[in-house]
Amino acid sequence: AVLDETRIYYGSDEEQAMMRMKVAATDKMHEAASVESRARRAAFNASAAGEANLLGTNELVDDVASGRVDLDAIEEEALPPSLQVLAPEARKEIISESARKREELQRQIRDISQERDAYVAKNLADAGGTRDSLDQKIYEAVKEQAEAFGLAYADGPKH
Repeated sequence: AVLDETRIYYGSDEEQAMMRMKVAATDKMHEAASVESRARRAAFNASAAGEANLLGTNELVDDVASGRVDLDAIEEEALPPSLQVLAPEARKEIISESARKREELQRQIRDISQERDAYVAKNLADAGGTRDSLDQKIYEAVKEQAEAFGLAYADGPKH
């Protein structure tokens, strides 16, 4: 949830409203999700593959940090109200601080996720492995069905 707080959206009123709806849906999902589910989601969103899922579109911190967008070139009306009232230098500072905080959080999540994965893998190995797990059975069934359509799966479930 803390990683989610580093997102700042810009664009038209409609675009910003869409992203607020995305954030609200994410918040609702967090409330109902198990700790395990939230841990997997955090690990995914901290990965390169999950970044687009986390950010959505018109995410100011990423767009400025990556150089895709020049903060000074964005029309003031396209900025979120919280940034519109600030001087340009203060805006840049908030964007830079959010980018720094996001990078640190992503690093921490990756480190903790690796520790969690090692812990889970050890416990599974001690318990006899995953060969007979529901996840493995589902994976094998989907893999078999996919092969009929010419699709190949190289990796199975992580645990």
